[in-house]
Amino acid sequence: MLKADGSLTIAAVDALTHSLAGVVIWRAGLAPREPPLWSAATLLVAANVADAESFTRLAGAATYIRNYHGATHSLLGTAVLAVAVAGLTALGLKRAGRAFRFSSLAAAALVGAGSHLLLDLCHGYGERLLWPFSQGRYGLSLMSSFDVSNLAVLLLALAVPAMLNVVNAEMGAPRVSYARGALVGVIALAALLPLRLVLRTRADSASAAALVEDQESHL
Repeated sequence: MLKADGSLTIAAVDALTHSLAGVVIWRAGLAPREPPLWSAATLLVAANVADAESFTRLAGAATYIRNYHGATHSLLGTAVLAVAVAGLTALGLKRAGRAFRFSSLAAAALVGAGSHLLLDLCHGYGERLLWPFSQGRYGLSLMSSFDVSNLAVLLLALAVPAMLNVVNAEMGAPRVSYARGALVGVIALAALLPLRLVLRTRADSASAAALVEDQESHL
């Protein structure tokens, strides 16, 4: 929307959520983790790179709106961006004289870029998944742009194992698996989706019924 100062904003899933989702996914072991820090960085960058389209704001509001969640949020664009991010990581590793497998880096980047697309598909604006073959938008309105429930789940998935390990260290108890805690977080996010869909369907039905009732009362 246009603000009073003439600047443009369109709601989208925030970068913090995308970043935390990437960290949790990596922690859960759902992406290749070798070499460790480099694979994590690759996944994290890939989880945010699609929003580089924001630079189209510089070309004006019309250009930004026209390209919003377009090429970079398509299936083809997601794959291209993932390969590009993996390629940059591979270049850095090669210059540093570090051993790596490009396939592992590409897989980590694809998981990160894919997580971005999946989250945005649930935001409701709609993604041009089939670009450039189709300009149609696809998605479900299941979450807000800054969804507190998502942030809570992701933060708890990272923080709870850490806090438990502090207590366990004092008690001499076994350490809690960070990977297991992160996996629980991923499962919790996925499990919330059907609930969100049910609540959204009920809200839409109630809204439609209220509209019909209002129209009938004016006949």
